Amino acid sequence: MLRQLAHRLVALPWVYDLVQTLAGTQSVDRRIAAQVGRAARRVVVDVGGGTGQRGQLFADGGLYVCLDLDAQKLRGWRLRGRTGRALLADATRCPFASATVDLVLLTAVAHHLATEQLERALAEIARVLGPQGLLLLAEPTWVPWHPLGRLLWHFDRGAHPRSAETLGALVRRDFEIVHEERWTPLHRVVFYVARPRAPAPSC
Repeated sequence: MLRQLAHRLVALPWVYDLVQTLAGTQSVDRRIAAQVGRAARRVVVDVGGGTGQRGQLFADGGLYVCLDLDAQKLRGWRLRGRTGRALLADATRCPFASATVDLVLLTAVAHHLATEQLERALAEIARVLGPQGLLLLAEPTWVPWHPLGRLLWHFDRGAHPRSAETLGALVRRDFEIVHEERWTPLHRVVFYVARPRAPAPSC
């Protein structure tokens, strides 16, 4: 009952924004900001972007697209008048042509996806990114010996927590990880900077 109530509250856009801030989103934002200069920023897609908070990191140029399956969060994005575009869509079927996106953000999304869904989403992200494009992925990870993390996972809506090792193996199917950081605000968080793998040469 308490868990269901918590989920309903977090679905409200203003509560969602507050929870993200308390969960350490600023530490993720700092790492994203440190990396954005490494990729062109003509088209930035924030997969599972919720209320589009991170659009402010790209206000100085390019097109920021907040892609999410939650219409309520996207309505919150529009009500705040944030710059960019809100797009109701599924990451496993990205509505972009191949090699047309310069930067993709995937933050605190993977644990909401079953393994098959995550594999499809990562393959789609690799497809839509240009050859020099970057994926910036930040994700809380499952650490059994971390008591606060275990408590937070109990109330989290995501049903698929993974260790950093398991997550890294999934990412490496379609990407080369060029930078990695780990830290512990509340959860143990892993941050990957990754480039799409070059397609295998044809015979």
